[in-house]
Amino acid sequence: MRLEFKVLWFENQMDGVQQAVTGMRRELAKHGLLLELDQQADASRLDELSAHQEKFHEYDLVVVDWDLGEGQPKGDEVAERIRNSFGFTDIIFYSGKATDLLRDMVKDRAIDGVYCAPRNGLRNKLIEHVNYVVERLSRLEAMRGLAVVSAGRADGQMREVVRLAHGKMDAEAQSELVAAVDAKVAGAANSHAKAYGKLKDLEGRLGSRALNSGILHEVATLSVQMVVATHPACEPHLAVLQTYVDEVIQPRNALGHIVETRDVDGWVINYAGGKRLNKEGLSKMRKDLSRHLENFAAICAVLSEAAEGK
Repeated sequence: MRLEFKVLWFENQMDGVQQAVTGMRRELAKHGLLLELDQQADASRLDELSAHQEKFHEYDLVVVDWDLGEGQPKGDEVAERIRNSFGFTDIIFYSGKATDLLRDMVKDRAIDGVYCAPRNGLRNKLIEHVNYVVERLSRLEAMRGLAVVSAGRADGQMREVVRLAHGKMDAEAQSELVAAVDAKVAGAANSHAKAYGKLKDLEGRLGSRALNSGILHEVATLSVQMVVATHPACEPHLAVLQTYVDEVIQPRNALGHIVETRDVDGWVINYAGGKRLNKEGLSKMRKDLSRHLENFAAICAVLSEAAEGK
């Protein structure tokens, strides 16, 4: 489960479908998802991409144009090869030809699970597909997984923020930061405290289970605060970092204690107190997860650039 929606797109003239790409990107963004586009001008790498998909299952959708240019297989042949090697990954097959002709091509090759669209209707077909995918992602189990995975990624990014900030400090400030980490862990009084006490350096501390997401956020915030005077480009990112608990940790924790029930309109997600978590709330949750992951990456980029210029 990811915030990124990855599309493999076979098209040799992407300029002609930019409106469709933009429409899909905007529709995904509305729901807090990011478009990752892997464009292939021809089918020359199809075997390689198929092997990659079999191992990593990275592509959520494959989009195929019928005409990939001179010397290339037609899109219906490409779609057949994709279906044979990509499992049940969704495929959208499009062309300037009539949709009925595309469907006939798919039928003649006995390809299952291919959605056909005219080129001038591709944008709407992609938006329709996104909305269907969002419905699946809005189930409670999917959101729990997404929140846990995203928070886990954020933990790794916060560790990198602390490392980079630590590297910008003088020896006295570094000692002060390590002491602050120790104090926060000791205050938490968790079961890992005994093992934590044997750790000798910052890296060992950052890898300790005693440094849970909440403490790690406090340490990352403190680290940035300690270097913001000398690295003012971090200041706007610090403001976002300070909302992380409210926008990521608390919602992630809440997802473990809410229930999903059937309603006349479909699945409904309710907090323990009865308050409903609607689609707008789920979209905001995904947007917040994306925003904070991007913010951590931006802080690391600022501190890394500072290190390179030092």
